[in-house]
Amino acid sequence: GESEMFQGTIVERIHYWTTEGWCVALDWGLRKTLGKEKGERVFGVINHWVCERANPFMQLVYLSLVIGGYYVFVAYGFDLIGLFVHPAHAFVLPTVMTLSLMQWLRVCWSDPGVINASNLEAHYRAHPFDGVLYRPKECPTLGVTVPARSKFCNTTKRRVAKFDHYCGWFNNVIGENNLRHFIVFLAVHVALCAYVAYLSTAVVYGEVARRGLLVAEFNTRRGPRRLTEDWLLLSKFLVYHYAPLVMLDIFLVVLVIALGSFLVYHLHLINKGMTTNE
Repeated sequence: GESEMFQGTIVERIHYWTTEGWCVALDWGLRKTLGKEKGERVFGVINHWVCERANPFMQLVYLSLVIGGYYVFVAYGFDLIGLFVHPAHAFVLPTVMTLSLMQWLRVCWSDPGVINASNLEAHYRAHPFDGVLYRPKECPTLGVTVPARSKFCNTTKRRVAKFDHYCGWFNNVIGENNLRHFIVFLAVHVALCAYVAYLSTAVVYGEVARRGLLVAEFNTRRGPRRLTEDWLLLSKFLVYHYAPLVMLDIFLVVLVIALGSFLVYHLHLINKGMTTNE
């Protein structure tokens, strides 16, 4: 969103409102409702605890999305599994869900490669200074010459080897020691979202076909029409009668595209021997 190629486009606006814009709007709203002095003070507290310190807010959002999505499918589509897809999926789905949550916890609790006095010399040897991007310099926080490719994370207050990025979804830094776990997490969740999207699509299609609705005619302003002949009519019908599963399906497809693109991007960086920070 910050790239020159996106200036003046919707991508730039989305980037602004999902990063800085909501903070600006919240600050403005608090000052208008509470007064300038009190509003700035309240905003400062919120900004400090939510944006500048490690906190579990995004982890709770993740759990809400995963558990909420799983609940929607179980409530509206699980009973149809045996009718339209193999009954084994009734056991595969909770297993895949459990493995996905376990991989998430693994990244949350993993050591990203925190640098301390006991491993400082080892990191010097592992990541020598190249004299171009990385030259010897002292960390003002730790008071030591920092290893190349490391960075001090202002959110977690730790210096991490081969720092990639801080991720709120895990409330943890992604670095040298847990990048592989992060890549596995992305791959597993791309597969999970695609799998559940397939199941929800299969059960909705099967239910529509079982009821004979694919060949049934509906009276419209343009005369009798079949669902397969009118995509707008089909969309309206599915959203009206199968709204939870259809909305879940759309959400999962968007996630497959987003997470899949993120996974490909990180694999590209790994192939180039670079980190996101670099």
